[in-house]
Amino acid sequence: MVSNLCLDIGNTRWKAGVFNGESLETLQVFDSQHAVEKIKALLYNHSIEHTIFSTVNQISEEVLQYLQSHTQVLELNHKTQLPIQSKYETPQTLGPDRIAAVMGIFGVFEQALVIDVGTCITYDVLTNGNIYQGGNISPGLSMRFKALNHYTGKLPLIDPTTDELVRIGSSTEQAIQVGVIQGILHEIEGFIEQYSSRYGEMSVIMTGGDSNYLVERLKKMIFVRPNLVLEGLSKILVHHVQNK
Repeated sequence: MVSNLCLDIGNTRWKAGVFNGESLETLQVFDSQHAVEKIKALLYNHSIEHTIFSTVNQISEEVLQYLQSHTQVLELNHKTQLPIQSKYETPQTLGPDRIAAVMGIFGVFEQALVIDVGTCITYDVLTNGNIYQGGNISPGLSMRFKALNHYTGKLPLIDPTTDELVRIGSSTEQAIQVGVIQGILHEIEGFIEQYSSRYGEMSVIMTGGDSNYLVERLKKMIFVRPNLVLEGLSKILVHHVQNK
């Protein structure tokens, strides 16, 4: 059966999904140095007709040429036609992963806030009538810990704790843990309140590498969709093929 390949390409990590219709058939995550062999294996093991990719950098010429010689390829960028209306004033600067994540909820939630927690934390709002309002960007969990270590003389670099957080730090390590993690939790809850107050009741969907860690510590009702960007890419590709 003919399938579609969706590629979410980050700075060092690739996420590849083979979709059969709306169903995610195969999911693979690999680093960039293994991209060529992994892509060749995926195309060998699946009958891929179309490919869509989203990247924060440049896709390697070798991979692109191989995909183009075996499938029809679409790059998601600001010129790609979408079934939503965007109010973003600088679409050429909008990260394609952000718009793909928003498209992941298209047809599922009428009004929603999408929170992607990775290297950065992005907040994107889709309102009634499939209108993309825009959103915000802030530093992610790991970036905040690294910044405290890098830009100070004595603060240590620590990892997020899996223990229950104390209310107030009684050591430098605890102070960093509480400050960073509770700071992010308050930020997320604050944005949820802000957008809900402005646009009305909305669903909240979280994705990204730190989503499970954070959602367990939040008081709000939040849906976790780990493959939201790939799901959005799949919907964009289907829309493109149907409207060519």
